[in-house]
Amino acid sequence: MRKHSLKIFSLLSVLVLASMTLSASLGHEFLLTASPKSVGITWAQVAHYRLDIRSLEGFSGNVALGCRTSSPMIRCKILPEVVHVGGESASDTMVSQEIHMMATAESDAPLGNYTILVTGSALPISVGDSRGSSRTSVTLHVLPPTDPPNQ
Repeated sequence: MRKHSLKIFSLLSVLVLASMTLSASLGHEFLLTASPKSVGITWAQVAHYRLDIRSLEGFSGNVALGCRTSSPMIRCKILPEVVHVGGESASDTMVSQEIHMMATAESDAPLGNYTILVTGSALPISVGDSRGSSRTSVTLHVLPPTDPPNQ
């Protein structure tokens, strides 16, 4: 019985070690950042953010971009929605095209701060695979409208 217990223990040790090695090697394949981190607008204005994606560990592929707001009164849109990241040389680690996100507030949105979550997912998207994704967030400040200057 002891001989079988030792084999099972050895097998479990190998599986645990393999699992630890695999989880340590599964890092993010790209890094998504946004700037500026915070923009203030009134209801009639549009906030503009710039998104950057940097390839990590030699990742090369298409990335789908999306945004989600903390309120249905805030709208966001990213252009383009899919970009190619990476390449064969070190200079290809950044996306060459500009990526823009715009955000607006509906006219009845309460004044205050709103969070916009920006996500990037490597294509094709696999259910439960967080390795091929990156996220960041920005803040949108909805400010009171200002009176036009007297002329």
